Parts: sequence; C-alpha cells; structure tokens
Amino acid sequence: MALAKFYYGNLNAWIVRSLRPIYSDEMIMSSVIVRIHYKNHTS
Repeated sequence: MALAKFYYGNLNAWIVRSLRPIYSDEMIMSSVIVRIHYKNHTS
C-alpha cells in the first residue's frame, strides 16, 4: 500500500512537473497535499 502511494505520488509530481516546469518541488508537494485535504473534507 505504502509503495503504491509512493509510486502514485511520484507519478503525479512528474506529470505536474512536465506540465508546469516553472513550479518547484515544494510548490508541487504543497499543492498535492492541499488537494488531498480538500478532497477528504468535501467528500
């Protein structure tokens, strides 16, 4: 489970990085975390 989550996290970060190369890793990680929290609170 942890490995799958780790792989998905890397894949998502790679997709975001390829789409928006000007974003830094910190911005990517924070946006992903915020998105996950937002989904959890709204669902």
